[in-house]
Amino acid sequence: MIDQLKFRATYGLVGNDQIGNIGDRFFYLSNVNLNDGGYGASFGTGDGIPFYSRPGVSISRYANNNITWEVSRSLNIGMDLTAFKDLNLTVEVYKQFRSQILQPKSSVESAAGFEALPFANFGKAENPRN
Repeated sequence: MIDQLKFRATYGLVGNDQIGNIGDRFFYLSNVNLNDGGYGASFGTGDGIPFYSRPGVSISRYANNNITWEVSRSLNIGMDLTAFKDLNLTVEVYKQFRSQILQPKSSVESAAGFEALPFANFGKAENPRN
């Protein structure tokens, strides 16, 4: 004999703005160093010392106005059953799907001329996996 039978379900959609490193919070801005000695050039020599040297330009991040929050969708389905006054049974099943995860694009064609790998919201994760 079933004393109590209860079904429940929840669905949620959540955004996560904690993406990237703490120094990478403003992806709509590029990070350009206009005074990088490692990319500089030297002209002329006099006794091994350059007559004229100039620092160069380096880019460590390109601006991207399309970076958004990471999105998580969760589904939880459960059942509670009480039968024969002594049998208590609880069953739960959940599924979580995350999308728009911020990741660097690792397969950029070298002919594109990028100095740093661009970031984009293209990562996906599923838990538990099928």
